[in-house]
Amino acid sequence: MKLSIITINRNNAAGLRDTMQSVVSQTSRDFEYIVVDGASTDGSVEVIKELAPLFGDGLKWLSEPDNGIFSAMNKGIRMAEGTYCLFLNSGDSLYNSQVVDEFVQFDCNEDIVSGQEYIPQMNLVCPPPNLKNLPTTILLMMFYVISLRS
Repeated sequence: MKLSIITINRNNAAGLRDTMQSVVSQTSRDFEYIVVDGASTDGSVEVIKELAPLFGDGLKWLSEPDNGIFSAMNKGIRMAEGTYCLFLNSGDSLYNSQVVDEFVQFDCNEDIVSGQEYIPQMNLVCPPPNLKNLPTTILLMMFYVISLRS
């Protein structure tokens, strides 16, 4: 498996629902989906349980207290089995239903892969950052991610 999609959530049930629906809409199933919830009290766990059957065996999740977003991200990385990790936090969505399929077909052996970000409220496409000076031990993958933060 090439891709682990990791969603970090805390008390954002509506955003989590949107994110999970974006992931389940992918035409490719060549990924695992990991949701790390920070012991939410707003119904987020119920959203995960409701949508879990749509992922079959492709979903791993946990809900427990953590020490902030970076602690939660590290939990997700430890759970991941893919070659690349895509952090798609609650409230974010993939650009379209072919994102995973396009990435899986993308032939790369790089430590870091970056794509463009589209911000629809501003009709703005942000170019990928220059990643040449980052340590090669970082596993980060952002590929056609759409940011829906207001």
